[in-house]
Amino acid sequence: MKAVTLALVVLVWTAGCASTRYEEYGPPIEEPLELPPPVEKRIEIPVDDSPEGRLSRLEALLTDLLDRLEAADRERATRLAALSEQIEGLRAQIASMKQGSTPAAPARPPTPGKSATDHYDDGLNHFDAQRYVAARESFKAVMAQNPRGDLADNAQYWLGECAYAEGNFTAAIEAFRRVFQYARTEKDDDAQIKLGYCYQRLNDLDSALIEFKRLTVDYPKSEYLLRAEEKIRRIRSAKATSP
Repeated sequence: MKAVTLALVVLVWTAGCASTRYEEYGPPIEEPLELPPPVEKRIEIPVDDSPEGRLSRLEALLTDLLDRLEAADRERATRLAALSEQIEGLRAQIASMKQGSTPAAPARPPTPGKSATDHYDDGLNHFDAQRYVAARESFKAVMAQNPRGDLADNAQYWLGECAYAEGNFTAAIEAFRRVFQYARTEKDDDAQIKLGYCYQRLNDLDSALIEFKRLTVDYPKSEYLLRAEEKIRRIRSAKATSP
């Protein structure tokens, strides 16, 4: 009986001690839960690898390349135009100095024995050989010999081509505009598209757009129609993307 009583006392004393320690120090601290490291997720953007998709990407690359090439061409054209203006200014200055010291030489008459056709053929041959000064003289001889002949309008057009080939686009514009003075000319659409090219070379895109558009309206059956329409699209695209 005493043994049982002693066991109960020990049990009660132990329980009391345990309860007191828990109340004194609080509940046991649990270890933090270790989480697995985050997993990176990559978002894959699907690429259209179909023939249509590849064609679209190639067309975009081609358009970008053409735009860069045209921008480079416009920059070179601007520099050439500035250089041409400087050269023309120096020529005019030299001519003025010569006129002040010596009398001007009279205009050279057409070569005897040569017809307007001969002069015209000579002009074309000189132009093909890039002898633009000689070509200009031959075409002027055509017009001097027969100002309203069948070859006069053609000669006037090729005067514009000579100026264009020399990089003098302002003089070329003036020469090409004179082609329209000939009522029966067949070089009107040729001169019209060249006006667009001249303004584009001068980096005057607004005027170039007007001239190319005028060709599509005034000469809808011209052989240059598709070329003018392509120029219109490219200029509009360049103007839309320019700052």
